[in-house]
Amino acid sequence: MKNRLISLLGLILLFAVFFCRLAVSQTIGLEAQRTLVAKLRIHRNGQSDETAAALLVGKDERNAYFITAYHALGPNSQGVTPSSVQLQFFASPETIPAKAFENFDEANDLGVVSIAVSSLPSKLPRIAKTNAVAETPTRIIGHPSAGNWSAWSGTVQNENAGTNDPRHFTTNRDDSLAGGYSGGPVFDSHGHFLGMHTSTESTYGIAMKSGDIFAQLAAWHVPTNNFTSVTDPVNVPTDTSEQDREAINRLLDTYSDFYHRKDAADLWSLWPEAPPQTKQAIENYFHNARSINRQIADRNINLKKSHATVTGRCLEEFIPTSGSSQRFNDSIVFEMEKRNNAWIIVSVK
Repeated sequence: MKNRLISLLGLILLFAVFFCRLAVSQTIGLEAQRTLVAKLRIHRNGQSDETAAALLVGKDERNAYFITAYHALGPNSQGVTPSSVQLQFFASPETIPAKAFENFDEANDLGVVSIAVSSLPSKLPRIAKTNAVAETPTRIIGHPSAGNWSAWSGTVQNENAGTNDPRHFTTNRDDSLAGGYSGGPVFDSHGHFLGMHTSTESTYGIAMKSGDIFAQLAAWHVPTNNFTSVTDPVNVPTDTSEQDREAINRLLDTYSDFYHRKDAADLWSLWPEAPPQTKQAIENYFHNARSINRQIADRNINLKKSHATVTGRCLEEFIPTSGSSQRFNDSIVFEMEKRNNAWIIVSVK
């Protein structure tokens, strides 16, 4: 009887692990993808309206943020800038005023718009991001003249758009990959986000890579909490909660903000047991900086009850009080503990 019970428990555990992994790798269907892709209508005085796609990437307490192709938001070929931008969600006729984000990357055609977070539909799905690999089947969702929230199917053609353009990849194309797909997300067959379509050339399409998009968003302090890495949920034990993960992400955002403000006293409130030599080194670092822009990207949170290990990339631009700016892109590891119902930093490596 005891052996039967052990075997049964083993089967239950195997069944649970199998379905946990199945849920992680489950294909995100077209209808779910469409709920995350908004339609942008860009109005320029005296000219016909332009349409582009925008993808929800994250939100904070006040706003929800969407990426799109910057060329839809910037001055057009006649130098006319938009007078208004309206955003519309799938399956809703309502249009919502959107605001273009102050930062943009014209060279890589990346822009951001925001709306009030209260305007977001409820229960939108989260989505995983991954890298583009040659021959991967793809789907781009956009708003061409053929119809809104159309889905174009193709494949990744090259993982780099050229020797001088490692931040983009190319897809194949046909005549249906037309205007209106600009800003549209490129998904693989599992519903993972590969990048954002920016333009169509005579024989191929061009998309900005997901990794480069998220690195730039981190530098701009744009939340990306509607995304996860493909492997993140597999490493999360079943005894953890979404509230803990959100609290840890807020802690990391606050940590970055204290670096930006060069506020050592508030930083020690997050990291109360930092070694004295570490405190002195960081305070000297702040003193010698004119400005610091530090972001924690590619976060992987592994929780185990009241302990968490967070791995990621530390992206930083350090401008000293004298001298030229320095940029860093290094791996970083945080050890955290939950004490008195609040998360704190125990160590940073």
